Amino acid sequence: MKAEYRHIDRSFASAVTATPEPGPVPVLEWIPIESLVIDETYQRGIRKDGGARIKRIAQAFCWSNFAPVIVTPVGDGGWYAIIDGQHR
Repeated sequence: MKAEYRHIDRSFASAVTATPEPGPVPVLEWIPIESLVIDETYQRGIRKDGGARIKRIAQAFCWSNFAPVIVTPVGDGGWYAIIDGQHR
């Protein structure tokens, strides 16, 4: 089966009257796992089947199947709170 491609439709762009400031550019970097923390006020814990799921993922790990974990710096101690991807 041959792939079909199309360009992104930018016709909506003329309807935008003001472009908001997007903020700082994101950075992709390796962060030691010891520097990651979980904010328990909104991140759920690993449930009973979570351990088995983690084991399956680790055994068949392939970089192309996963996106990076999204984190944000917290405090002054070099800690990073996981925003998205705790269960990865």
